[in-house]
Amino acid sequence: MTNASFGSEVEWIVEPGLKLAVDFAPVSRPLAGGGADMDSDDRDLIVRLCTKAGCMMEDASAVSVTAAGLSTAQLRSTVDDLVAVAADIHAVMTSAAAIARNTA
Repeated sequence: MTNASFGSEVEWIVEPGLKLAVDFAPVSRPLAGGGADMDSDDRDLIVRLCTKAGCMMEDASAVSVTAAGLSTAQLRSTVDDLVAVAADIHAVMTSAAAIARNTA
């Protein structure tokens, strides 16, 4: 199967459909400090965004560990790709933070 972010082949330990079903299943868990003051829909969205960022980080990590074996041109391209993914992860987490700040 091909990694969507980088177009490289990856080996899946768990089928992607099952992984997504588990990763994005909306499950609210109490926070260590409570959490009862947050709307459950907002909480579930924040959890989904955090999970999405984590999945993006996993994909980027898989690409990062191959850097040593790349040619100079491939390394430059990979670095550019990872910078773009890092910006996307930042955007996802900034959205989660905005929702967390503005929820009742």
